[in-house]
Amino acid sequence: MTPMEVLAEVLRRYSADDREGFRALLDDAVVYREPAMGIETYGADRMCEVVFARKVPFPDLAATLGRAFTAGDLACQELVWDGHHEGPLGPLPDGGTLPPSGRTTHSPACMVASVRDGRLTGLDHYWDALGMLVRLGAFEGAPA
Repeated sequence: MTPMEVLAEVLRRYSADDREGFRALLDDAVVYREPAMGIETYGADRMCEVVFARKVPFPDLAATLGRAFTAGDLACQELVWDGHHEGPLGPLPDGGTLPPSGRTTHSPACMVASVRDGRLTGLDHYWDALGMLVRLGAFEGAPA
């Protein structure tokens, strides 16, 4: 598979909650970074643990793919995360959790993936964390 095909398949399997299929596309030493949340993980099992934890507050979280391009072993994909907030979300920056709001999130994102031998070796995930928290009502009633 090309780097773009690998990334698209990773996202498809994640959206379908296919944990085994998702894991099969990761290199054992994959590095996952999510700067908005201060996350940097090493290893496929740890990456799976971190990214599938999002299925607790958003059980139907799924990606809609947008523009994309490749350069050598890199693939870059714009996407939007959509899902219903049905479980506790946290920890938040203040250490607390946001109880289920029943609201829908619509969070733009971009991923840069490194691929070798048909497996993901690195993934940098940039997304609008603040926008998601605003849409979910995390700041309602907070002092200005």
